[in-house]
Amino acid sequence: MTLLDLFKIEYRKFHKSAVLRLLIILYVILTPLIIFAGKKIFPKEVQNDLPFTVDMFYEFPTVWEYQGYISSWITFIFLSFIAIHIFCSEVQNKTMRQSIINGMTRTQFFTSKVISIIFLSLLATAFFYITCLLIGFYHTPNPSFAKLWNNDYAGIRYFLSCMGHLSFAFLLAVLIRRSGIALFLYLAYVVMLEPGIRWLIYFKFLRSKAILYFPLNTMEDLFPFPPYKFAEAIPDDIDIPLLISQGQAMLFTIIYIVVFLFIGYSRFMKKDI
Repeated sequence: MTLLDLFKIEYRKFHKSAVLRLLIILYVILTPLIIFAGKKIFPKEVQNDLPFTVDMFYEFPTVWEYQGYISSWITFIFLSFIAIHIFCSEVQNKTMRQSIINGMTRTQFFTSKVISIIFLSLLATAFFYITCLLIGFYHTPNPSFAKLWNNDYAGIRYFLSCMGHLSFAFLLAVLIRRSGIALFLYLAYVVMLEPGIRWLIYFKFLRSKAILYFPLNTMEDLFPFPPYKFAEAIPDDIDIPLLISQGQAMLFTIIYIVVFLFIGYSRFMKKDI
C-alpha cells in the first residue's frame, strides 16, 4: 500500500467519528475565544503596572508568539486526545486485529496512525497561520511585510509543537491501550509529573540547565509564556535561564518525536494484537 492508500483507509475509518468532530470543533472555537480572553483578564488599571502592553500580543509580530503559546496548550488538551483515540478505539473495537487479519501489515497499520498525526498537525498549523494573520492584520496599525513575516519560523515551530505533543500521546496509547488511562497519564505527566520532577531536581539536588531539556519542556519552549521575555517576569530564586533557545527547542523536539515514534513502533511490533 502507498502512503496515500493508508491515509484513505484512516479517513474512511474516522471521518464520521463524533468524538473527533467534537474535539476538532472545540479546538477551532476555543482557540480564538481564549486568545481574546486575554484582553479581559487585564483591565486598564492593571495594564498600567505591567512591563508590557496587552495590545502588543495581538499585533505583528508578537501575535505569532502569543497565539502559539495559547494554541499549543489547546493542542495539548484536545488534539492530543485524538492521537490517543485513533489507536485505542481500534484496540477496544478489535478493528486493529481485523485490519491485520485482512492483510494489512503491522508496519502499515502503525504508519497509517503516524500519517494521521502528521496530517492533523498540518491542519492545525494551517489554522494557526490563518488566525494569526486575521488577528494581526486587524490589530496592527499600518501592517508591513517586514512585521508580518518577522516570526522566527513560527509555522515550523507550531508544527513541531503539535507533532511533539501528539507523538507523546500516541506513544502512551500504544503502551497502555486504554484511552482513559492513557489520557489521564498524559495530562498528569504534562501538568504535574514532569514539572514536579524538574523542579525537585533543581531545588533539592542539582541546579543545572539539564532540567530545561526534559521532553515537554523543550516543546513548551517552542512558544514560551510571552512575559518571560521581560526581566520583571522572572522569579528571583531562579539562577539559570528559564528558556532554551528556539533552535535548541526545535532540535530537541525533533529528537523526542523520533524517539517517541521509535519506542512506540518497537513496542507495537512485539506486543500481541
